[in-house]
Amino acid sequence: MSTYLYRVNAFSQDLTSGNPAYVIRLTNPIQKQVMQGIAKELNLPITAFLLEQQCNIYELRWLTPSEEIELCGHGTLAAAHILWEEGVIEVQHPITFTTKSGHLKVEKVKQGIQLAFSTNAPIPIDITPTLQQLVSVPILKAAQNSDRYIIEVADEESLKGLMPNLDLLATLPVTGLVVTSPSTKYDFFFSLFCS
Repeated sequence: MSTYLYRVNAFSQDLTSGNPAYVIRLTNPIQKQVMQGIAKELNLPITAFLLEQQCNIYELRWLTPSEEIELCGHGTLAAAHILWEEGVIEVQHPITFTTKSGHLKVEKVKQGIQLAFSTNAPIPIDITPTLQQLVSVPILKAAQNSDRYIIEVADEESLKGLMPNLDLLATLPVTGLVVTSPSTKYDFFFSLFCS
């Protein structure tokens, strides 16, 4: 079996910034435990595994060093980038990824890459003492979708340099934590943390 391994820093043109992900193009299926071992050894927030199913349709799975997750934006972006950049798929053709969260369509557009994710609307939740212990700044609002907490803080300065309590996060019934705030330059600013 041959594989192709790529490292991509999404949302950046700098080699040392952005959201890092490995993308592994498989030529044959491999067992989940093997994928998990590879993701653990590579030790980036996400390792994306691609396997061609038919023309322009790929199975896509995302693994953190500790578990498989249902949806990852920057892992999807990295996977699409590699397929187009390496000439596996011509840039004028959209890509469909089959994933645990459904079919995801990705297209190359003038502004970059456009991702069409299925929606999994967050539900507002109470700000409990446990939730507040996750972050070191006051929480304005909190919500939860199927696999993560979404927390809003006051401003970008509160978010910059924030290091949540990942040990506590690992004990909670979610795979990740999104912390967001209003931005002075953009619509909003956010960071995603996984245990």
